[in-house]
Amino acid sequence: MPRLSLLIHRAVQYPLVLVTEHADTATISLAPKRRALNQDGALVIEGDPIKVTLTPESLPSLEQSFLRGLSLARQAAGTLQDLYWRWIEAIEALQAARITGTFEVPAAADQAAGRRAALLRCARLDADIAALRREAAAERQMRRQIELNDKIRSLRAEYASARSDL
Repeated sequence: MPRLSLLIHRAVQYPLVLVTEHADTATISLAPKRRALNQDGALVIEGDPIKVTLTPESLPSLEQSFLRGLSLARQAAGTLQDLYWRWIEAIEALQAARITGTFEVPAAADQAAGRRAALLRCARLDADIAALRREAAAERQMRRQIELNDKIRSLRAEYASARSDL
């Protein structure tokens, strides 16, 4: 399903709010787009689509806050592009809230950019920690296991720093 939504975001040449449903989950994705450098009037995806997955049965309070935050009545007046970016920031706020436990949409663009960078760092560090855990579990040499666990501890400290930037 993620591959299909990426293809849809690439195929549609304007900002798109894509809602997909699979089994009992719904996924909302938005893709930041910019003007293509080599084609007049064309838009291309800038980075990866921003997405969040929701389960409809029992939405925790974070997800309920997120859905209320998407309401048009709660958005400041402006252009459709501004609205699209505020929705992207709301999705990023939910992603951060799932880590920190607090849902808060940033008030300024520089805060949103800082949160975006911290979310990317957290995701990268999560993947690195998981890979090192798998490697440590498969390792037979005690010395190498200790080295890997030291690396994991170091990455956890870096993760805590990135988490505090959210």
